[in-house]
Amino acid sequence: MAPNNKLLTLLLCTGIAFCLLQVWLPGHFLTCDGPCHLYNAGIVQHMWSGTAGAIYHRFYTLVYSTDPNSLTTFLLASLLYVARGPVAEKVFLSLYILTYILGFVALLRRLGGNSYWVLVVLLFPFTYAFAKGFYNYSFSIAFWCWMVWCWLTYLQWQRKVHLLLFFVFTALCFFTHLLPFVFGIVTCGALLLSHAVVEQRQGKGPFARGLLRGGGALALVTAPFILLAFRFTGSEGGLQMRLGFYLYRLVELVEFKYLINITEAERPWALLTGLALTILAVVVVVRMARRFTIHRYDGLLLALAMVLFTYVCVPEEFMGRMLIISIRAQLFVYILIACIIAYRLKDGPAKVTGMALLCISFLMLGICRIGCRYVADEALTDLLSAGRYIRPGSVVLPLDLAPTGRDTKGREIANRNSIFHHAAQYMAVGKPLIMLDNYEANMGYFPIRWQDDVNPYLHLSREAGIEGLPPFARIADYERRTGVSVHYVLLWCYRPEFLKDARFNELYTEIQRLYHIVYTSPSGRTILYERNKEALVMNK
Repeated sequence: MAPNNKLLTLLLCTGIAFCLLQVWLPGHFLTCDGPCHLYNAGIVQHMWSGTAGAIYHRFYTLVYSTDPNSLTTFLLASLLYVARGPVAEKVFLSLYILTYILGFVALLRRLGGNSYWVLVVLLFPFTYAFAKGFYNYSFSIAFWCWMVWCWLTYLQWQRKVHLLLFFVFTALCFFTHLLPFVFGIVTCGALLLSHAVVEQRQGKGPFARGLLRGGGALALVTAPFILLAFRFTGSEGGLQMRLGFYLYRLVELVEFKYLINITEAERPWALLTGLALTILAVVVVVRMARRFTIHRYDGLLLALAMVLFTYVCVPEEFMGRMLIISIRAQLFVYILIACIIAYRLKDGPAKVTGMALLCISFLMLGICRIGCRYVADEALTDLLSAGRYIRPGSVVLPLDLAPTGRDTKGREIANRNSIFHHAAQYMAVGKPLIMLDNYEANMGYFPIRWQDDVNPYLHLSREAGIEGLPPFARIADYERRTGVSVHYVLLWCYRPEFLKDARFNELYTEIQRLYHIVYTSPSGRTILYERNKEALVMNK
């Protein structure tokens, strides 16, 4: 069933517009780590421009390296030259959405021609990982789509320009995140195998020649980045993991658990999406079992097997860090399933019905998210209202007691995601401030890094840490160790019951002794403490 091209274009453009609308409707598109990314991009932009005096240089170091996780910081910093903080962030996120959707559409059309199935791509830009603020990872998936498209185009036409494009997108994929890069190498290598098999069957040359020719090109382009990947993992202490079998992840796969972004209201529609894609995948398997011949794109089946193994068997923590592999790999399982359905399942009742259900899911997921984001934006406005009482050049300790947010009636806002975890860092976009909850600068693989002698994650955070719930720190100890005065403490959604925790009680007592309240928001959710002048004098 050939699609009506005009209708398909209209539906695709409408879907893209709806995706962009979700970003641009609220005042801020709040994600868990997003404010931290924007804050650090602002620091990079200030360092490039030589503005804000020596304040940032006292606390931070700008590092240029060949490690992944750096590209989006520099992109966002560049956008800050042409737009202000929240607007620059929205332009950045819009670029991500367009890169992702257009790349995925190009890939699906390469695999299955012009079909209504390409509309499935609209479901994938907004995921739990994206709502967590994993911007490098999200951008890297978008580049993965283009990387695989370039490789397929090169295999078909054997032109140097396509190999050059493949090199560009391989580089972009690597410098944003390591996992999609690894999956990309595996996918392209597997596609080379299936392509060489089909070429031999069609009498276009022996299997070994096709494999060597394509393998040489693949090795030539990817070898530098593979070496850099080994260097990076070695500097991180190696993989440090023990494989297991995590059966619960298969249940979460069918539920498409990580399609849910911020609210449990999304769950029924994520489940519908997971079931529809799973059923279509089963239909493909049944039809392949009846009469199997190798297709030139069946390398995607090998890639899917590898990604499924990663998803089911690799622990959440490896390389000495909690990398939450299930969040990242689950998405790739369904991306590959969508790709396989594109070329293995002909347009017909099953595919059209599945696509109709997925379009309904896309629409309802968007409606759920928009409603939640409006409430979140109102709460964020409450939190950021304290910013006008903070003097430029100050050191601020944000203490988050409601990572998922609270509305004016005390109800949880984003009950599926801690989108308020670093929300206070938006305050530092318009003025130079040192935000002590800048976790990104403590990770060691982002461009902005704490100076060791003032790093709050070394000298301030204790036991549960400043990002715990409830948080814990010893302010006087930090000042004594570093010589840095903490000028303001910002409390978000404080409730007296938190004092039952002995560690937080100790911190709260210290705040009452050293600070005084300078601002309380009308809703009472935001309380800003300023350091007592006599305490500052004593510290100096």
